[in-house]
Amino acid sequence: MGKSRTPSSWESPRVATEEEVSVNHGLAKQCFAAFVVSLTTFNCGLSTHWIKPASVELTAGANIVGRFREDEISFKILTSHYAAVLSALLMGLMANSYGRKPTLYFTAIINIIGGGILRKATDSTSIWAGNACASCTIVSGLMVGPMLLSEIAHRKVRGVLITLCTLQFNLGMIAAYSLYPYFSKNVFQIIYIIMPAILLILYTFIPESPYFLVSKARTLEAEGSLFWSRGSNRPIAKGELAILVKSSITQQSTALQIFKSQPSRKALLTSTGLVFFQRTTGFLVFCCYSNMIVQNSGNIIDDRYTGIVLAGTQIVSSFINLSLVDLIGRKILLYISYGGSFISLSVITFYFFSLKIDANFGKVDWVPLACLMSFIAFYNLGAGSLSTVIPNEVSPIRMKGIIASIDGTLTSLLVLAVVGYNPVLERHVGDYANFLIPAIISGIALVFTWAIVPETKGKSLLDFEEKLDVKPSDSEPLKNEVTYL
Repeated sequence: MGKSRTPSSWESPRVATEEEVSVNHGLAKQCFAAFVVSLTTFNCGLSTHWIKPASVELTAGANIVGRFREDEISFKILTSHYAAVLSALLMGLMANSYGRKPTLYFTAIINIIGGGILRKATDSTSIWAGNACASCTIVSGLMVGPMLLSEIAHRKVRGVLITLCTLQFNLGMIAAYSLYPYFSKNVFQIIYIIMPAILLILYTFIPESPYFLVSKARTLEAEGSLFWSRGSNRPIAKGELAILVKSSITQQSTALQIFKSQPSRKALLTSTGLVFFQRTTGFLVFCCYSNMIVQNSGNIIDDRYTGIVLAGTQIVSSFINLSLVDLIGRKILLYISYGGSFISLSVITFYFFSLKIDANFGKVDWVPLACLMSFIAFYNLGAGSLSTVIPNEVSPIRMKGIIASIDGTLTSLLVLAVVGYNPVLERHVGDYANFLIPAIISGIALVFTWAIVPETKGKSLLDFEEKLDVKPSDSEPLKNEVTYL
């Protein structure tokens, strides 16, 4: 990436203006980077096969490990997510200190280790260890990949390229649910190992984040990154680098100084709020207990195909989200998403509460299934993907890894809490309680979006960074500063 000096082939007396920089150059390379990074989330989707298909096999005893009770499998899957809490802290701090790419390399290595453990699993401890690695991969992959993309992609396509990660995750899920029954355990685990091995090679073809490099005073490497991601356009790379170097991300400020800034605190509130609503507005309930909902719908869909149908719905709505996110904006999609989720959850709450009090609605067994499908569609139109897009747009560059650690830890803890309390509510209150709480939270999410969440469509990351107004702790000059700036 040019660590020692600016290559002579890049030397040019002209630096592009801000108007020229506003035009997206190098779209093909940005799309390639998005494809590579999104393969990480595809593999994360593959790892979800332990939530349903593999657990069915284990409870049936059709494996070399032996038969497991359903509550034992749930406990193993649940407790393995504790590893994700530690992973979230580690990966975010690593991305903030050492870079986005080294963290992706580390994630791929953990992925390979986890796949190897699951492939050779002979007891419940091995299953726990392998699933713990998979949990780490899911959290870190969904954190760091979008972070890198947000800092490579041009602002005009940033939303689309980050949303591609969510789409790939859904494609990985449908591959896990649909292919697992037709392949042996070993074949599936080999695929799970090969994918990150290929990614280790592909990562070498994409650059490190220019924003991260400039924040670490590595301006020559940042120029190389911009030169690559802006289609080898020399004036554009230099023009954008000039803007970055003159921005506040070069200030040597401490984490505490940045967090004292009101815009920074609002960015943290926005980020953690969207992550909170992503995990508590019903998706985990539907994901973990979809079979129960389908069975209460009169088994319109065979249990074996429940995961496929749900993942297919996610993919369709994700494609719609992909086409609209940079067209109509983020906030409108969030309004539609939370509003539709609120309606779907309210209807299914009323349905199950009516069953509890023995109300007779006749032949309306299809209602829970209709609510399930509509919720999945509305959720993936906004809440499912934009809780990844917006935090990576509003978070301060120098604190993005730390905020990602906070968000990732919150995500992991919420997974543990939601998956843990649902069986308790079902047993002591009734099925309807599992949907009543997310319905209320969805209503709160609508208000939160209106009052707190900013519109980020078409805005540069620096538009939010420059609002920090943070005074640097020292005036240390940039290392390797380029001569033409």
